[in-house]
Amino acid sequence: MLAVGHISVAYLLTRGLKRVGWPSMSIPLVWAFSLLPDLDLLIPGVKHMGPTHSLLFAIAVLTLLTLYKGREAMPYFLAFASHTILGDLITNHGVQFLWPLTQRIYQIPLPFSRNPTFSANLELTLFGLFTLVYIITKDYASGPHTNTTKLVTLIPLTALLVPLVFSFPVHVPLRLIPPHLILMAVVLQPFYPTSWMRTPSRSN
Repeated sequence: MLAVGHISVAYLLTRGLKRVGWPSMSIPLVWAFSLLPDLDLLIPGVKHMGPTHSLLFAIAVLTLLTLYKGREAMPYFLAFASHTILGDLITNHGVQFLWPLTQRIYQIPLPFSRNPTFSANLELTLFGLFTLVYIITKDYASGPHTNTTKLVTLIPLTALLVPLVFSFPVHVPLRLIPPHLILMAVVLQPFYPTSWMRTPSRSN
């Protein structure tokens, strides 16, 4: 699954938690954690879909998040876990889920796993749902954003930009190029002037 799918799934899941009364969360941080397992692409000698997609790494992330943010850690961990469980585990590549106990590749053999067209359409649908919810909930008007938030946005921005420019780690299908470009504009939101994002108030 590409960054568009990972970001969309994580946003929809965590937005659902917020809907039922979960503590407030940083949306840019949710996006960043949804892509954290792909950190392996930046580490020489580390297999993609390997250690950073494993149960052990997930436990380490959950532990650190809980120590740092307590109960508020759950949305970010859910975003992180969705990457592997609802994303890469159902692809035809699979993940080393039980690393380092075994190097075996685990995957859930769904019918569309080996169908690139269906997979692209699935990500397109997820992006459509993301866009709909993002507009209806007016999350585009969230803020203000700190310097840390702005720094965090570099993670999803890089994950969206690199495949478009270098076709790395995978080639982006033509139909997913517009969603990539739109999401790049969305994740850059913390850098926009506050007045651009402010919802107009009605005068009495």
